[in-house]
Amino acid sequence: MPTMKFNTSDLNSVVEVSLRIPNVTVSKKNDAMVKELLKHVPIHKREEIKKLIHASSKFVPTAGTAIGDLRNLSAEFKRHATRRDLDKGYKGLSKIGRANGYIVKLDSFEHFESVVRSFEPRFERAVKRISDEWEMLKDRGADDLDVYGKGFKFPSLKKFMKRTEFGFDVESTLSDSAWVNTALAETATRVRRMAEKATERKMMEAHGRPVESLLDAVSSCIERLEAANGKTANGKKTRLRPEKFEGLKDLVADVKARNFLNLPELETAANTVASMVDGLDVVDLDPAERKETAKEWNETYENLSDRMAAAGL
Repeated sequence: MPTMKFNTSDLNSVVEVSLRIPNVTVSKKNDAMVKELLKHVPIHKREEIKKLIHASSKFVPTAGTAIGDLRNLSAEFKRHATRRDLDKGYKGLSKIGRANGYIVKLDSFEHFESVVRSFEPRFERAVKRISDEWEMLKDRGADDLDVYGKGFKFPSLKKFMKRTEFGFDVESTLSDSAWVNTALAETATRVRRMAEKATERKMMEAHGRPVESLLDAVSSCIERLEAANGKTANGKKTRLRPEKFEGLKDLVADVKARNFLNLPELETAANTVASMVDGLDVVDLDPAERKETAKEWNETYENLSDRMAAAGL
């Protein structure tokens, strides 16, 4: 099959943009539901069935709430941003394979920016409203979960709102000389600067993922420590599984190995978690020690999360 060829001038007339559209995850793994379901299984079958059950729950409502309104606003923005308006010379956005990835003609870029600016205050209000109504949303979610929500741990507001930033990033192949002495020279210069900032952002995101996985694992261990004094579906005392805590060591090593830019914040996070598990034998902890360890770990977790957020990770 012949390969389609592009002129350099044509490539220089197109800009790739990646939309950052606020999004929240409203469901998560629910071990409390598994426990409740297992109560209806004969005792001699519970261990066998437990291996087959994986449950997740929608923990906050969406219909008729601020979350639903945010989703509707996101859909409205996409319609406006992608729709062509030839009367204004706007050719719209064209989708590419990457999630939220599009291309736009350089001579339509300013119009695209104006659409983004017009939605910025609306997204700001929508996101703030979710924060303001968070406790109410959790209460409604707990009511909806009913018996399947016993022991369910809601995410923190900070974690729930982690991906609610609105805007876009730019990928550009524009050459320095492509638009010199043309009406679009200023726009092309701005696009190149945006592309440089987008590259920096992607570097930070790539470095942030391993430490995010590490902190998520720490949070999971905290939950296990807090729940360790409860009962299983069979009525037995809940046991702590040391391999879950030992697994933190592998994640620490991963953060260190993937710190390509030698960011001190990542080194601090890795070393801090390494010190938390060093010499720890969770099986030997008595109930009081488990409770105290969970408290100490939670304080460290919150501190590290704040430091990573402040660093833009």
